[in-house]
Amino acid sequence: DLLPGFPSTHEDDPSQSEPGTLSYNVFQIRGDSLDNLWVATTAGLGRYDGETWTVYDVSSGLPEETITAIFFDSKDRLWVGTNNGYLSKFNGITFDTVRNLNEIGIYEIYAIAEGKNGLIWLAGEGGVASLNPDNDGWTIYSPEYANFPSSAATALAVDTNGDIFLGTWSDGLIRYDGNAFTTH
Repeated sequence: DLLPGFPSTHEDDPSQSEPGTLSYNVFQIRGDSLDNLWVATTAGLGRYDGETWTVYDVSSGLPEETITAIFFDSKDRLWVGTNNGYLSKFNGITFDTVRNLNEIGIYEIYAIAEGKNGLIWLAGEGGVASLNPDNDGWTIYSPEYANFPSSAATALAVDTNGDIFLGTWSDGLIRYDGNAFTTH
C-alpha cells in the first residue's frame, strides 16, 4: 500500500460522504517542501505526511468541497482553486478565501502557476487572471476584457523567460509574452 489509509469514499456528492473523507475523484496531486503529499478531490483536500492523513473541507475554511487546482509558490504558500471559481490560500491552519473569480468572469479554476515577479496566474473557464499577492492587484485576460483568444484555459505553465503558456479547450496552445497573446 503506497498511501495507506487514504480516507476516501466513492461518493461524488460530498453531502453524501462520511465526514472526514475524501473522494476517489482526484483532480491534482502536489508535494510540498516538507514532503507532504496534497490531494485535491471532489470532496475536499487531503494532506498526507507519510503516516497520517489530514482532511480539509468547508469546516477548515475552504469555500466549497470540490478542489480543482493546487499550487505551491516560491514562498511555499499553498493556493487552492475550486470548481466554482474561488481562490483560497492556506494560512498554516485553515484556508482564507482570497476572491471569488466569478466576479471577474472566471467560473472554474483549472490551473495555478507563478510567473515573473511573483504574480500568481490562474487559468479557468472564462479566461485567465493574474494576482499580485503583495498588493492584491488583479489583471483579467478574457475575450471580453483583454482580447484573450479563448473562452477556457485548462492548463498553465511558465517557461524560464517568464512567458506564460496556456492550454485551451478548443483554441490550442496560447503563449503570452507579457505583451501579447499568440495562438499556436
